[in-house]
Amino acid sequence: MAETFMDMSPGFEAKKKTIKEVGADILSRFRTRLGGASSSAVDLELPTTKPLSEPGEAEAFETTEATIQEPTAFAEVSYDKNEFPSAATEKYFREWEALNIEANPEIKAKMRKNILDSEKEHQEIYEQAAESAGLTVELFKQKLQEKVEQVVRESNFFRATHVDVLDKVLNDSGRYKSQFETNRSNGCLNQRYRAQAEMQMFGFNEPDGFDHSSIYREEDIPEEAVKNSNEFRPIYGYFSDNEFGAINDEGTIPPSNDVTQYGEVTVKVKRERAMQKTTLTFQDSLGQMNWPPTPASKPHFVSMRIKDYSVDGVLEKIERTSKTNWGSSYTEAQFHGQLRIDDIEAIYISTKNGLDRDGVEDVRRIYNKFKEAHPDSDIKLIEY
Repeated sequence: MAETFMDMSPGFEAKKKTIKEVGADILSRFRTRLGGASSSAVDLELPTTKPLSEPGEAEAFETTEATIQEPTAFAEVSYDKNEFPSAATEKYFREWEALNIEANPEIKAKMRKNILDSEKEHQEIYEQAAESAGLTVELFKQKLQEKVEQVVRESNFFRATHVDVLDKVLNDSGRYKSQFETNRSNGCLNQRYRAQAEMQMFGFNEPDGFDHSSIYREEDIPEEAVKNSNEFRPIYGYFSDNEFGAINDEGTIPPSNDVTQYGEVTVKVKRERAMQKTTLTFQDSLGQMNWPPTPASKPHFVSMRIKDYSVDGVLEKIERTSKTNWGSSYTEAQFHGQLRIDDIEAIYISTKNGLDRDGVEDVRRIYNKFKEAHPDSDIKLIEY
């Protein structure tokens, strides 16, 4: 039996035999040992088992990748996990060096750091949102990135402006001024707080190696952060996919915009200029530095805060930038490197957005005065 055992061992040659051949060989040896005697019980033809496929004689019982494969699993996207929190973010930064923003020179390095830090800080929130959506966290981030890019691509950029400010911009300074120059604000008039925020978000006036954790009081903010280069401070506006710059619960006018506290006149910025000089968030940036601004020409999903509402249905809620149903009352755009009259495309006015008839007439007068001084300007006044 030792000889038989050796022949039946799963050696290379034995693997090449079909079941029928092996059975026939066993039967032949058995008959030889019985002296060639014939028996109906022994002489029964061995049943053959049809293989799943019909391999050639030389291929039978060979174990190859072509005949036996492991079930295909979802392949994890490969990326540098030491540097990037996700494959979506690694892809996002591939062309980062080629990006140009008309802003303070420190802004790109600061935004890059802020994006990476923010995504890592909010990883648990992304995991919860992904689980709610029935997606892996990688796929959720990819879809969130695609959604953010889509709605920004469909949007234009605006600045809500009071009538008296419009007059000064068009007929006096030729540009918008921040609270650091005017000492007035329709939001938060606190120059030190705003200066700290702009250091954190953009690196604007930030001393080299400055440690923000050292700030416990407003007095701890460096003087150079408050006093320097104020004429180049960011100017704040918003973005919307509505033709007239509507941004409210309905996404239309009426009702009035959620940003009329900043002005009843809607000034539209030329899109090509906005792409060159604008960063954005999907909420008020002040006090929300851990959901940082990213470039309008290359938005990142960390600019969309998903902390303030249920993580359920996040991707479905982000449909239009004119309809604020994602947990914030408005979007925000930050215009860098000065916002000048050459950047303006149109001025929209309507009694449906907070202006009375006298206000409409005042804007007409301001615009006509501007056109007399700048007859070649392509800025349009649109009443609706």
